[in-house]
Amino acid sequence: MKISKGGRNGSDRRSCRGDQPGQPLCRPGYRRNGYFSRSLKPVLAVDSGDFVTIETLTHHAYDDHARMIAGDPGAESVFLWTKDAKNVDRRGAGPMNASIHGRGAGEGLGVHICTGPVLVRDAEPGDVLAVRILDVKPRGCHNPSFAGRAFGSNAAAWWGFHYNDLLTDPKPREVITIYELDATGGRNWAHAVYNYRWVPQTDPFGVVHRIIDYPGVPVDHALVVENHGILNGVRIPVRPHFGVIAVAPSEAEFVDSIPPGYFGGNIDDWRIGKGAVMYFPVAVPGALFSVGDPGTGLPEPRWLTCIIRCWKPRTNGSCTVSVSRTIWLSLVKGRRARSSPNRRSTARCATHFARCGTS
Repeated sequence: MKISKGGRNGSDRRSCRGDQPGQPLCRPGYRRNGYFSRSLKPVLAVDSGDFVTIETLTHHAYDDHARMIAGDPGAESVFLWTKDAKNVDRRGAGPMNASIHGRGAGEGLGVHICTGPVLVRDAEPGDVLAVRILDVKPRGCHNPSFAGRAFGSNAAAWWGFHYNDLLTDPKPREVITIYELDATGGRNWAHAVYNYRWVPQTDPFGVVHRIIDYPGVPVDHALVVENHGILNGVRIPVRPHFGVIAVAPSEAEFVDSIPPGYFGGNIDDWRIGKGAVMYFPVAVPGALFSVGDPGTGLPEPRWLTCIIRCWKPRTNGSCTVSVSRTIWLSLVKGRRARSSPNRRSTARCATHFARCGTS
């Protein structure tokens, strides 16, 4: 993560890195899995008007380690999980002792990898944080075998509306589809590389995951059958956006990243991409802004078609891809947004405003 100070047009920019130069910008200390918290230590402090470049990762990267993790020092560090070590232990807002479902620390009650939080100096409850998205770029594959390309994962899984209403056998089933994008930006569409049906996977700590119920489980490709040559001739338009973008809620120590709220969160709207402005009601001092769950191919209406995500789908499909984004943070003082009974985040896009969240 880096910040560039200066005016809105980027004049007089002065760049500075996170803490130690040379360290990967994507690393465990800068991100967390599956929750928001009012008590998290900020990874960066900025002033109103600062520019911030933030790198994000998809929590589905282990669906294809060779294409989405291998050779990338930051991703390798975040996803490191062996029988002796797990760099990001808590994954979700659930109990650390996995006393509910036995899936793992945090229980997967919240799944998205979130970068941050970023503290905005002088932000107080009652203010509004305006976040302008200036640019979004895919995180290219670091494996030399796939140079110039980026990849994302689509999970047609148990949380999808069609999971119990499939027309063909075997049913029910979960299917992962890997998509390829042009990391240089020269091609504005993605295509499927292959898919495979999820089979029970045993994580490095010995827990068996019969369905996709915990983020970041390493997929053993010796156990799955890869089906290549699928969806021939099908092109999915690439619309980079942020599935999760939020400030910290004030109501609880750990808040599941899946249901959105007045603070933003898992909004999953393809319009929240380059050129959009998000307005968040500040609920805690410093706002504690986070982003994650990057995606590329969210449809409209979402529940009718497949999504290619650099992020995880909630319908029967969506492709998640890791991206870098440059944003501009601006504080609007004294709007008293939090005192409104209809307080919630708002997105301003090219043609209209959209109210976000559920409360």
